[in-house]
Amino acid sequence: MYSEKVMDHFQNPRNVGEIENASGVGTVGNAKCGDIMRIYLDIDDNGVIQDCKFKTFGCGAAVATSSMATELVKGKTVQEALLVTNKAVMEALDGLPPVKVHCSLLAEEGIHAALWDYAEKNGISIIPMLNTPGHMDALFSAMSELNVGSSRTTSKMRLTDDAQVNFVKALQQKYIDYFAKQGSKYYNLAADEYSFSALSDSEYTAFATYVNAIAKMVKGAGMTPMCYNDGINYSGKTTSVAFDTDILVCYWAQKENYASVAELSEAGFTIV
Repeated sequence: MYSEKVMDHFQNPRNVGEIENASGVGTVGNAKCGDIMRIYLDIDDNGVIQDCKFKTFGCGAAVATSSMATELVKGKTVQEALLVTNKAVMEALDGLPPVKVHCSLLAEEGIHAALWDYAEKNGISIIPMLNTPGHMDALFSAMSELNVGSSRTTSKMRLTDDAQVNFVKALQQKYIDYFAKQGSKYYNLAADEYSFSALSDSEYTAFATYVNAIAKMVKGAGMTPMCYNDGINYSGKTTSVAFDTDILVCYWAQKENYASVAELSEAGFTIV
């Protein structure tokens, strides 16, 4: 059963049509159901979406989600529009039947595709980042709901827990594949603030192994890996695995035991 809002947006869709000389246009489709969605954005010089229109070929749910998605992003900045998810679209429509959830995903992808087109037209480079193995509050919440790995009391993953590592690697791969497809040239795996001083040498080796594994995935997708300087060649720690020098090091802080710019450069890293 469809909600009243879904029926309303299907029978009386908002923002149908095209925008001439649009700031960004995104076209996406679902091969399984045949739905095709095209989103048009009019973005002003301040990065605010002044207008958004769509043309959709598909079922009632595809039309309704297109309509609602355009309503949600109008008046938002580009940054705010990037945060509009399929979940937000579904919630605004008071839900969708399980078999129609893919329509909300298509709406999210259509908005993102139009924003990518806008970025490309304006020479804006987007460097995605999924920060692991620290700063993982949101990911841990999802992992707990899915009963993945052992119990956790911090926002850092245990690099000795195979279930956690495999889960996060799989998630990283999805992000890497998505942004590579969008044309990103760089991918920031971050890897900062992981309580390095408290790690044993074996744990630090596990950290280096993990960072190298994600970097390999990034390079395999045709992008250049980046990370912050915190944990690279951390003074006082020994690892049997050398860090991949293909990783661009974003030098953001100099603290005790952090390798200096000169030390990292001498080790073969490029500093940005």
